[in-house]
Order: sequence, then structure tokens, then C-alpha cells
Amino acid sequence: MRRPAIRVLFLFVMLLLTEHLSAQMLASQPAERDTMFLGIHRKTFLNYAIPVYAASVFYIQFQWWWEGNTHPFHIYEEGVWNDYSLGVDKVGHFFTSYAYFLSLYDMMRWGGHDEITSLWTGMGLTMFHAVSSEIADGFSNFGFTPADLLFNVMGLGYALFQMNDPFLQNFNFKFSYWPSPNRPRNERWRLTNDYDGHIYWLSVNVHGLLPEAAKPYWPRFLNLAVGYGGKNISHKLENVTPYRKFAIGLDYNLTIFPTGDDTWDTILKMLDHLRFPAPGVKKVEDSKTQFKPLLVY
Repeated sequence: MRRPAIRVLFLFVMLLLTEHLSAQMLASQPAERDTMFLGIHRKTFLNYAIPVYAASVFYIQFQWWWEGNTHPFHIYEEGVWNDYSLGVDKVGHFFTSYAYFLSLYDMMRWGGHDEITSLWTGMGLTMFHAVSSEIADGFSNFGFTPADLLFNVMGLGYALFQMNDPFLQNFNFKFSYWPSPNRPRNERWRLTNDYDGHIYWLSVNVHGLLPEAAKPYWPRFLNLAVGYGGKNISHKLENVTPYRKFAIGLDYNLTIFPTGDDTWDTILKMLDHLRFPAPGVKKVEDSKTQFKPLLVY
């Protein structure tokens, strides 16, 4: 699984946030929707930023995985739920395409692009990232894995269905990470080397599902989330038994906070793909159930 895309998206959010805070401090009076960013029109900025972003993702992948690792093209079947990561990497592929597409779509809309352009750009770049990554894997010792690509397509498909179905909008996928004790210590850190620190979450908007009479009794900003991860599945672990990890906990719905500003709205939408520390219960197959006041992994 390759996820430098999420890393670069996070850097973009930080740039967006920094620039917008500066603009707010300099503003002397309220204004209509600001079409400028870093002194240029948002559309123009995105026309340059998105190709640079896509190229940066590919370059990071090259450095992380493919540099000096060239082999004849081959296909590798590793299973789905009983592979080396117990399926955590497959869920990661799903989440990557899901969050990648929605974030690109939101950026395009923030930039002033129309609905159709935003959709096709998001879909095209998401599939380009997924397909090019797997083809490159096919020419490395990792191998082209059809199941990985299938889960990428499923993640993109769910995001598209979700955009057009209000009911599905109550069920969002999120990611949390904390460096685990099993992370490799003798090589450069990579997010995908430390699967033990990953949990992938399905966050449920309880308030949105409740009948109208019950809605006042559940806060809009609070969701319930169920998570899946693993133990002893990090890169290059040997002579260990992998175990599945299950979790349930509270989650925050960042998108409901009123900002009155489309830049802040976009930032919150992108950050909402992450599950931030909150109370929860974790169960690993080889250990007792644990309650954590700030469950991350």
C-alpha cells in the first residue's frame, strides 16, 4: 500500500490554513468570497498546484519503494483478509482512494471549478495514482496486486455513491495513526512500514440517523466509530504471530462547525478524514479489552 498522497494532502492543508490565517489578520473589513490565494486567482493556483502535487506524490513513492528496486513485470497474489497485514493494507487502499478523491474534489470546488470539472479531475487523478502505483509495483519486487487495485476502485466508488446519497453521507471512513513499538528502527521511517500504528475507522453520524424527536438528545459534533487494525503486521517483522485489532469509540464531526468561510469549510472537510484522539475501547485478539481515554491506535 502506498499513501504519500495523504501526506502531501496534509501539507497542502497546512499551507492553505497558514495563508488564510494571514489573510484574515490583514483584512480590515468583511468581504465577499475571496477568489485569491497567495496573490493569484484560486483557479490559476490549482492549475499549477495539482500537477505539482501529483508529481510530488509519484516522486515520494519512487524514493520510498522503487528506487533501485527494478524487476521484470510480475503479478503477485497475496490474498485479502489473511495476507501479511490481515487485510489492513487493503482497507488502506480503499481509504486512500476515498479520501484522495474527496479531497481533490473539495479543492477543485474551493478553487471555483464547476461540478463536472471537479468530479472528472478528482476521478482521473485518483485512478491515475492507483493504477500507476500498481503498475510500478509490478516492475519491482512487490509485484502488481489486483486486489490492491480493486480496493482502490471500491474506495473511489463509495465516495461517488456517497456524494449522491444523503443516507450514505452518515457513514464516513477515517484514519488514525500513532508510531507503534513495532515500527522498523533500522531504516528510514515510512507510514506504510508501521501498519501496527494504523487504525481505519467507519465513523457513523448518529445525529443524522436519529428520528427528529431524538435529535436534541445527541450532539451533532459527536459520532460513533468502529475501527480495524492489526498487531505484529509492521514491515519486516519476523517470527511473530499477527493478530487482528478491533476498536470502537467516539469521533468528532468537524464539518458541522459553522465558519461562514469557504476556505475554513474546505480545511475542515479535509481534516475530517482523520480520526482525532477520543475515548474508545480496543480489543486485540491476543489480549484483554482495553479502555483508552484518548484512543489512537
